[in-house]
Amino acid sequence: MHKVQFLPSYFHIVTKGRILTESGYASPQIDVLVLHPSYPKVLLDKKLYLAGGVAAAFECKTTLKATHVIAAVKTASEIRKNLPDQSGSPYKELNSSIIYGLLAHSHSWKRENSKPIENIENALWESDSANVDHPIQLLDFIAVSDIAT
Repeated sequence: MHKVQFLPSYFHIVTKGRILTESGYASPQIDVLVLHPSYPKVLLDKKLYLAGGVAAAFECKTTLKATHVIAAVKTASEIRKNLPDQSGSPYKELNSSIIYGLLAHSHSWKRENSKPIENIENALWESDSANVDHPIQLLDFIAVSDIAT
């Protein structure tokens, strides 16, 4: 069996790390971080990663619950509130330097007539209202394998 590579081999993939911003803010622990190829190799095992070197961050869940969605939005928002302001164009003002997503194998809404996509959307709306002040702070995506979203 061979290992499937989804990203080019020059990206560094690390697990269970925190993002450190210029302001001194350190995020909660994040499950998977994708670091830019230029990230200093000597710092790869420190578990506190400089925000400027982080390309993407992912929270990973086996079984997604509404509380996971709410927590992911809060974390994404807090990280992005502590990144340097980007201005000068609508693109810069609406796109964060760090992609932030929530990945799950499955979800907890398995009963007959349950509506997992609607439940996820409701959790997103609730958390966005409570935590997000600007569109750049939004969670970039949620991927749930068994509902293909």
